Amino acid sequence: MSWLRGDPIDDVIQLLRPRTVVSAELRAAGRWGIRFQGYPHVKFGTVVAGHCVILLEGQRRVVRCEAGDVYLLGNPPPYVMASDATAPRLEAHALFSRVTDGVVTLGAAGTAPATHIVGGHFVFDASNAHLLMRALPPILRVPAASAGPLRELAGLLVRELASAAGMSRSAFAARFKQLVGRPPLDYAIGWRMDLARDALRTTERTVGELAFAFGYESESAFSTAFRRVVGMSPRAYRQRARTSAVPPGKALAE
Repeated sequence: MSWLRGDPIDDVIQLLRPRTVVSAELRAAGRWGIRFQGYPHVKFGTVVAGHCVILLEGQRRVVRCEAGDVYLLGNPPPYVMASDATAPRLEAHALFSRVTDGVVTLGAAGTAPATHIVGGHFVFDASNAHLLMRALPPILRVPAASAGPLRELAGLLVRELASAAGMSRSAFAARFKQLVGRPPLDYAIGWRMDLARDALRTTERTVGELAFAFGYESESAFSTAFRRVVGMSPRAYRQRARTSAVPPGKALAE
C-alpha cells in the first residue's frame, strides 16, 4: 500500500500533527491597542464584527481586517493589534493573564463593543514544524469572500501543471524555481523524503516496506535517494531520530 495519499492537505496534517488552542475572545470599543510577543508557530483569528489593524514590528505594512476576514500569523515577531495604527497599546500578557471567562474587554464602561475578534493558535510537531514555517508568510489575511475551504491540486506531473497554468513545460519549471527556489521535481522529491523521515521516526515499517510505499522499485534505490536528500541512510536516520533529545510528537511550545 502506498504511503502517498495523493492529497497534500492530508500529508501536511499527518506531518504537522497540529493541536489547536482557542485562546480568548476580544471585545473592544473606541480606540484600543494590544502588543503581543512573538510566537514560534501559527496564530489565527477571525473578525466577527467591526475591524482591526495588525502591525508587525520592524515592518511598515499595516494590514486591515474587516468583519468576516480571517488572519494567520506564521512565526510572527512581536506585533500589535489595534483599532488604528496610532492607538495607545497595552501589553497582551497583562491583559490575558487576568482573563477568567475567556473574554477580554476593552473600552469605556457601558459602551457597546464595536469590535469582536475570536483568536487562537496552533502547536505543531517539533520535528516537522519547519515545513510550514518556511512556506508561510509572517502575516496572511484571507478576505471574508475567500475564507472558505482552500483546495490544492496534487498528483500532477510537471507537464500537467504547466498545461493547467497555460505555459510550456520549460517556462513552468523556470517560473516554479523562481518562486519556490527549487525545480518542481526536486521539490516533489524533497516532499516525499519529508514524509519518509516522518515514517521512519513514527512507525515500525522496515526500510524495504517504506521503499515500496513511496514508489521505489527497490530498497537500494530508496536508500540512495534518501541519502542524497537527507545526508544519511534511512537506518541511520531512524536510529538518530529515536535517540534524539526531542521525541517525535513533542511540541515546540506548550
